[in-house]
This record gives sequence, structure tokens and C-alpha cells, in this order.
Amino acid sequence: MLAGFGIENLLKALYVAKGGILYKRGHLVRGDTFRNHNLGVLADTARFTISAQERHLLSMMSRIMVGIGRYPRGPHHKDGEPPNEGWSNTNDDRMSELIKRLKGEIRAARLETKKPPA
Repeated sequence: MLAGFGIENLLKALYVAKGGILYKRGHLVRGDTFRNHNLGVLADTARFTISAQERHLLSMMSRIMVGIGRYPRGPHHKDGEPPNEGWSNTNDDRMSELIKRLKGEIRAARLETKKPPA
């Protein structure tokens, strides 16, 4: 769950680094986009290109963040279903790679915005 919220904040950082505005006059701009913890939508909003596999991974993480991350069996858990959304060590490795790429894009975007005008 905490990893998911960390990724959410990195995606918001990328959005801002690329010139996006999160707050205006003390209010969240595009509130629904930034409040729903949907990492796929945030990736799209931040213009962070993801593969279909990464989109699926972010979707799983989003469900973990708002479901089983807060409740051991999830708020809508049905008996017989695994409570972990099928997360595995392989997914940890894929998520680590996605985070590295995301951090790299944030650094690149910050450097781009610091360039003096031509």
C-alpha cells in the first residue's frame, strides 16, 4: 500500500515537473483525477508512457491501495478469492524498474524546465 502511495506521489511530481498545476487558489485542480488513487489514470495525466503490462501492474497496485492495503481481506473480499490480488516477487521487480524509469523522467523534466530561454 505504501509503495502505491509513493508511486502516486512520483506521478504527481512528474505532472508538476512537466508544467502541470495541482493546486490553484488553494484548491486541487482536476480533483477527481488526483483523488481516486487510480495510478493508470495518473500515469496518463502525467504523460508517463506505460506498457500494457505496466498498466495492469498499476491497476493491481491501485486496488491494493484502496482495498486490501487498508483492510486485511479487502472491503469487497469474497470467500475463496486470494486477498493479495495475485501480487508476486516478480511484480516487485517490475515495479522497481517502473519506479526507476519514473524517477529518471522526473529528473529529465526538471532539467528541461531549468533550461534558459533560447
